[in-house]
Amino acid sequence: MLRTFVLVGIISVICGACLSAQQQDETVTPALAEASEKADQLAPPVPLCITYPRPFDNLSAATEIKIAWESAYGDDVWYSVVLSRDGKSFDVELATKLADKSYVWAPKDRPMVTWIKVKAFRGGYLLSESVVPVSFLPQEAIIVSRADQKVFYIASGTLKSVFVCSTALPGYDIADGTYRVYLKAKKHWSKKWQVWMPYSLFFHEGYAIHATSVIRRLGRPASHGCVRLHPRDAERLYLEVAVGTPVLVLPAFQKCTALQTYFEEWSKRSALRESAKY
Repeated sequence: MLRTFVLVGIISVICGACLSAQQQDETVTPALAEASEKADQLAPPVPLCITYPRPFDNLSAATEIKIAWESAYGDDVWYSVVLSRDGKSFDVELATKLADKSYVWAPKDRPMVTWIKVKAFRGGYLLSESVVPVSFLPQEAIIVSRADQKVFYIASGTLKSVFVCSTALPGYDIADGTYRVYLKAKKHWSKKWQVWMPYSLFFHEGYAIHATSVIRRLGRPASHGCVRLHPRDAERLYLEVAVGTPVLVLPAFQKCTALQTYFEEWSKRSALRESAKY
């Protein structure tokens, strides 16, 4: 009999504890919900995001570009749009104190690549920013950088190859500008200079991108106006480039650091996109 009373007493204590815990849960749950709701309200808004242009868009065919963005901030926020030519220094201001979430840009000069940044401000304080790199490159192009002594080959809007070259000596250089490959010659003999010019891509008044046997001079000016390449590189370029391909000869002072930075970012983003598939 004593055992029965003890057992009943234990069961009563346990049930009472469970009931108390249940009542406590029912009391705490609304408070937790309210606290959670307040936490959501205090959470930072969705980051500012440029929706157009998209990262790495080619804008070479556009005369006007409507830069647009989405923002979770209220009407007391204003925006500014700035540009960078190297992806580091955003020192070209297009517009400031914009209330709308868009801006129409009609670029006067068209750098090969540029970075667009939109910044959101409230009361003079920077809240958030969004950046997209874009290009104005032709889909197909050969870029000759005299400052770098390099040739950049763009195919389908992508940097496909970079070659060390030799451009012209002082006094023989051609003017910077945009030309086109008008003739291909697998083995051309120069009557004027009495030399063979294998894998020639002629782009301006007899001047060509071609192979050279003077490999030791690659990387510094050495020619009489042509662009010299290692035979291996010249053959590769010759096989891939079509007549009509643009040839951009850059000003002697213009380096292609920004172009390389742009395509490094593009390669990293492409690698991340590919890894996300698996």
